[in-house]
Amino acid sequence: MTTTASILASIISVAAAASAHDITEGTCSCGKCPTNSPGLLSRKSFVSKEKAPATDLYNACHAPNSPLPYVEYLIDKYPDQLTRKKGKFLRSAGYAAIKSGRSDLLKVLLDRGLNPLEAAADGETLLMSALRKCEYCCFRVLVENIQARPGLVEHINWKRSYDGVTALMLAAMDYGAIGEFEALLKLGASPYIQDFRGRTVFHWAFPTAVLALRNRWVPGTIPAHLLNVKDNDGNTALHIAAKTGSTGNIHLLLEMGASRDLLNKKGHAPADMPLVSRDTSQFIKNWAPIGVRLPQVVAVAIPVAAAAAATPAAVADVKMDDTTPSAAPSIPANVQTPN
Repeated sequence: MTTTASILASIISVAAAASAHDITEGTCSCGKCPTNSPGLLSRKSFVSKEKAPATDLYNACHAPNSPLPYVEYLIDKYPDQLTRKKGKFLRSAGYAAIKSGRSDLLKVLLDRGLNPLEAAADGETLLMSALRKCEYCCFRVLVENIQARPGLVEHINWKRSYDGVTALMLAAMDYGAIGEFEALLKLGASPYIQDFRGRTVFHWAFPTAVLALRNRWVPGTIPAHLLNVKDNDGNTALHIAAKTGSTGNIHLLLEMGASRDLLNKKGHAPADMPLVSRDTSQFIKNWAPIGVRLPQVVAVAIPVAAAAAATPAAVADVKMDDTTPSAAPSIPANVQTPN
């Protein structure tokens, strides 16, 4: 009985904590969330109570071999299905087209009035869905449609509801999405935005994305406060790069002006964090910008007489013979040498 009562009590407490989340602000008032991630919500918190049924248009876009004229016919016959949403996360037909990799169907949906920055129940937009599923053709179709609608560009920095991640952060996390990352920067995506963990795009980026960010500014004009932003644990982007052992990120961040002396909440500098390898720690401590002369070992000249006096007699009396490596090897008489 005691075990059953304790299980029921834990279930009730978890349910009460889930109901205390402030979804609109991305913060938690329950007091029981981990201190390293305040405001982070479970994706299941945004599940719709009633699972919306799939429409004919959604099923047609979800099928990988649906003919394009059939989709156009469904849009003309049922125009309301263009914005109707399906499933527990309330996703429209555009998400189905992205999931099946049909950029041609997605283009038709956008041309007929689908919002390219539409968000599902969990806050994931079509751009985020295309990046998460690595459907780069669908991503390019979305970018072209957003560029044709100037009023939508200001919403390019939409945050996902349960973790605060933006489309630019998702592109930075993908090593092969450097073209998509640069396209978002051209659209006006901001690298200054922080997610619910307090992390910027520099905390999440691969070296290719960091290099693209470096090329955005004139050399020497990168804002230092952007490079040294601390997350909820007090870690800067250099702390995260040191922890993951990414020497490419470490070099680029230090080259742009990131500080290696800032401490996190546990009092650790980037080079002194736990689980950081010795090589990575030495790389951070000994790093110097290109063109700066490092201290070199100076060779001290020793007089010949002093060197001969310090040489043992047994070594000094050694004579060169055929057994020493410096002697030229002799060639047998019966071996012909090439002309």
